[in-house]
Amino acid sequence: MPATYNSKQLTVTSVTAGAVPLTIAMMSNPANSYYANPLAISGAIAASSPAATVLKVVDPVHGAILTGATGLPISAIQINPGFSPAGVLTAVNKGDSTLGYPTYALNFTNMYSFTETLKGLEAGGTMSLSWRNHGFFYYPNGPQPGVPDKIFELPNQFRVDAILAYSHKFRRVTFRTQLNVTNVFNRYHVVITPNPVLGYSGPNDATFDAMPRYYSLTNTLSF
Repeated sequence: MPATYNSKQLTVTSVTAGAVPLTIAMMSNPANSYYANPLAISGAIAASSPAATVLKVVDPVHGAILTGATGLPISAIQINPGFSPAGVLTAVNKGDSTLGYPTYALNFTNMYSFTETLKGLEAGGTMSLSWRNHGFFYYPNGPQPGVPDKIFELPNQFRVDAILAYSHKFRRVTFRTQLNVTNVFNRYHVVITPNPVLGYSGPNDATFDAMPRYYSLTNTLSF
C-alpha cells in the first residue's frame, strides 16, 4: 500500500517505491492514516475507516484480503481499540420481563352519531393513558459479574385521538369522509436513552416516546 492512505489508489505492488504492508499496529494507531477507528463497545473496525476500505480490496491475483471469517468472539480481536471490550454481553437473562408495552394502561373510546338536522355526522375519539412503559434492558454501569441489568422505562404517556366523520347516501351509493387526528394535544417527549451496555456513560441516543400530532383523511364510496 502507499505509505499514506490514498482513496484513489488503495493498493500498489510490493516493489513500488515507498510501499508498506498493512499491519495491526497501523490500524491500532489513531495517528496513522490507516487507523481502523474501532467502534465503541465492540471494538470492531468501522466500516467507513481507511483500514476497512483497504481490507475490502480484491486483488486480481491473490483475491480478497479479508479472510471471510465471521461470528468470531470479541476475545479474538487483534487490533487495539484503546479500551477493553466487554468479554460477554448478555442479551436476555432468565426471568427477565418482556418489553415493548406498559405495565398499566387505560383506554377509553367513545363515538357519537348525530340525528335529525346533523344526520350522518359522527364525532368521537380515544383517550389513552399508560404507565411504566418498558423500553429495553441496559446495564447502568456496564456489565459486571452478579449485577443484573435494568429496564429502561419511557415516560408515562397521555394521548387523545379524535375522529370526525360524515356519511351520506345517494341512491345506492354511500359516500363517507373521515378525519382522524392522532395526538390532538401534541404531547410527546424527546428522551435521551442510555447505552444498553455502558448506561449513561455513552454513547447515548435520543428518541420520541410518541408520534407528534398528525392528520389522516379518508374518503370511501360503497355500493
